[in-house]
Amino acid sequence: MGCAYMWTNVLFLLVVIAITTVAFLWENPSQIWPWSWILGSAMFLAGFFFLIYAPLGAIFGLLTARKLAQRLRSLVQATIIIANGDYHLRVPVQRKDEVGLLEEQFNAMAQRLAESRHREQALVARNVRLAERTRIARELHDAISQNLFSLSLLASGMQTALPADSPLQTKIARFEKTTETMTREMRALLLELRPVQLEELGLKEALEEIAVAYSTRLDLEIITEITVVLLPAAMEHALFRITQEALSNAIRHAQATKITLTLTPSHGRIELAITDNGHGFDPQARDDRRGLGLQLMQERVQELNGTMSIQSQLATGTCILVSFPREE
Repeated sequence: MGCAYMWTNVLFLLVVIAITTVAFLWENPSQIWPWSWILGSAMFLAGFFFLIYAPLGAIFGLLTARKLAQRLRSLVQATIIIANGDYHLRVPVQRKDEVGLLEEQFNAMAQRLAESRHREQALVARNVRLAERTRIARELHDAISQNLFSLSLLASGMQTALPADSPLQTKIARFEKTTETMTREMRALLLELRPVQLEELGLKEALEEIAVAYSTRLDLEIITEITVVLLPAAMEHALFRITQEALSNAIRHAQATKITLTLTPSHGRIELAITDNGHGFDPQARDDRRGLGLQLMQERVQELNGTMSIQSQLATGTCILVSFPREE
């Protein structure tokens, strides 16, 4: 490209010299012989360079046009592929020219479309999960919860019908107590399955909503102290799910009647503390009922480079402490 530009300038200079010489001689015919060799030389060189440059320029122009056409065809083919739903295709930016700008804009458009498709797929998957959780909760409520309620009524009726000194009274009372415990655990499970719109409510409101739901439906006291803090969406989701799991464990396994939930920033971190007055347990002992839930909580914490500690003893309640690094 630079070479062609140089030869164009040389040819233009020779033509200018020739035209200037002709004009000078037109005005001064007496000087024609001293200047004739300059005119002849300039015209000869101009013709010589024209004969050489014209074919080269034509070839160069043809090659440039062909290369440009190839780049445009590649853009057209890439556009067709994008239109068919493959948003991962990118075209190479070959030069910093107008077509190169089109190639850059095409890649930016493809990236935005890919991100939009990813968000759409995530939203669809989330809606499917929420619908499935709602369906399972409804079936559990209709099938198991109603039967447990019927068993509780049956036990109460049998206690009333039998004499007070009947040896069956103790067994029926134990049966009724077991039914009440199962009903309480089922209600806690249904609350855990109950979908809460975290994205719409925000973390503080979502945590307060599930606290109110647990306290009103399970007849227990939940004290909340939550500070509004701007956090990444992934961290908010992890804190919400960890809180759900901790509340469920406290109610279903520890038989807690009072729970304290705090979420506060401290020294560049965000700290979640959930304390209950339940039966407590030995964190080192194997308990399959608690083990899976605690393992899931630990995995959520580790995914975000957080820490989790459990302080608990038998008959003294449990305190779960979760801490995440927070970017200021």
